[in-house]
Amino acid sequence: MLAWNIIVLGSVVVLLGVAVGYWLLRRRGDDIPLDERMPATARPAVLVLTRFGATAAAGIAAVTALALVLQTLTAQAVSVTIPVQTFWPGVYPWVQIQQGPTATVTGGGFSSATVDIEGLDAGTRVLLAGGHLLQGATVAVLAAAVAVLCHRLLANEPFRPIVARSFIVGAVALMVGGIGWQICFETAGYQAAEQALLITAWSSEQISVAGSTLGPDTGIGGVPFGTFDPLTTGLPQPTMDASIEFWPIFLGLALLAVAAAFRQSERMQRDTVGLV
Repeated sequence: MLAWNIIVLGSVVVLLGVAVGYWLLRRRGDDIPLDERMPATARPAVLVLTRFGATAAAGIAAVTALALVLQTLTAQAVSVTIPVQTFWPGVYPWVQIQQGPTATVTGGGFSSATVDIEGLDAGTRVLLAGGHLLQGATVAVLAAAVAVLCHRLLANEPFRPIVARSFIVGAVALMVGGIGWQICFETAGYQAAEQALLITAWSSEQISVAGSTLGPDTGIGGVPFGTFDPLTTGLPQPTMDASIEFWPIFLGLALLAVAAAFRQSERMQRDTVGLV
């Protein structure tokens, strides 16, 4: 709850700050002589809105990441996605369903679950916080790169060195951050699954059903224990099921190619200055 309050308040502050900054820039533009201003046709609304949205998105991503980091490190219960061995809950053998499903699940199940866990150790919390931080920082850097591009396009200077540099920084951030936050979340999820689900020893008691006591082996009372695995507790078991997606690498390489194109265009523009 604290994190959401921080996110909402921070987002409002960011939006107000961006709006005020945009208004100040417009006021500053009014002081520029008319003959030095950009033509109205050179300031398409889509670029203005995109610059505003990208700037706001960068700020909101930063605020959200900081709020999630704070919540992960300080909250009593932490939300985390944990991997488990493929599991599907079954009906207790002493339950007789009179009316219910018309189809039967014969295989499969869920292999992960998003849960709130209390009692996580400090190392797992740090990994989760690191994942949120890398994710937020990556989004913020990419949004900032888009804002820089729109700003230079609005200034009629798309081939400034800062544009290519911003795309290079964004590409590196996407490749490093995109893989980094997956590693953090996957490792933290496995550790959280072990801490919440790993059982190394357990015992059971006799079960009483309708006045009859079920024995430990034969299931006296008409409910045989042989209908379920006596060596399990009925809980899903943790497993190491890391799945790293490499799309950040491919997108990062694409951004590096875009940066190279801007660098080449920048050099061509310098070479043609004064020729026309």
